[in-house]
Amino acid sequence: GTFNVESGAYAMFIGEDAGDQAGGSIDGAGDVDGDGSGDLLIGARNAEWSTKSNQGMVYLILGTVSGVNDLSTADAIYYGEDSTQYLGWNVGFAGDLYSNGKDSLVMSAPYTDVGTTNSGRVYVVKGSSTFYGTNNISSVAETIINGESTSSYLGYTLNDGGGTDAGDVDGDGSDDLIIASAHHNGARGRTYLYYGDLTTGTLNASSADVKWSGANSSSYFGAGVGGVGDINDDGYDDILVGAYNVTSTASYQGGAFLYLGGSSLAATGTTTAATAAFYGEKASDNLGSTIGTPGDINNDGLYDMTV
Repeated sequence: GTFNVESGAYAMFIGEDAGDQAGGSIDGAGDVDGDGSGDLLIGARNAEWSTKSNQGMVYLILGTVSGVNDLSTADAIYYGEDSTQYLGWNVGFAGDLYSNGKDSLVMSAPYTDVGTTNSGRVYVVKGSSTFYGTNNISSVAETIINGESTSSYLGYTLNDGGGTDAGDVDGDGSDDLIIASAHHNGARGRTYLYYGDLTTGTLNASSADVKWSGANSSSYFGAGVGGVGDINDDGYDDILVGAYNVTSTASYQGGAFLYLGGSSLAATGTTTAATAAFYGEKASDNLGSTIGTPGDINNDGLYDMTV
């Protein structure tokens, strides 16, 4: 049958102003306040706070909600540091990155200039039993990660499939963080894995515990990225990275690369370090633009993945 999204939705959220593009990014099911209920993050990358155009805003809605809701009533609101940052370009819930029993919030501003143009910035907000008010993201972020270089657009792709929650890749009992910069180094792309507990303060992406890089220019390695659970049932969670423009046997067929977790991963690697690689069937398929983690589809006790 036909379903009317507006009239049939259990809850609906309305942007504050024209042109905000609220809902351009969204993530749900994380529990940032530890009350046992899933929460919701909504990005509005073009929103402005005060007179700074396109600084971007992110809205946190806690627990169960229904009906039509103006985002101005969100439990907490975060706004970008400056104009044309586009905070909320992507948003995501990560796991318990600081071992405080609560999930963390992750949000990106890929057009941020940090010493160089469009290097990008990712903010991590620690989970807490109390969230409230309207906040400059720089004043409440526990960890800030800056892009490595000009036009790296760190965080342009962030919450995809498994999102920023990498799971426990190194098996130490702490959740880890995965973020990407698909435009890095001539769009070869690079993916950054940070082990928990996450270091606080301001970091450069180059300080990641593990960095995987695309092998060829314009492959956009990291266009899709996420934790996919323990695919091979070895006790370590795994990472899937998409590179939609990669060429193997046909131009721009695209690919996705599976990196298995372990207790002593090499600090750097390329696509050759992947345990498995998947390529599009024909030219211009652009496989890897998105990846997914559907859980255990066939009920065999193992995680599955889509690409």
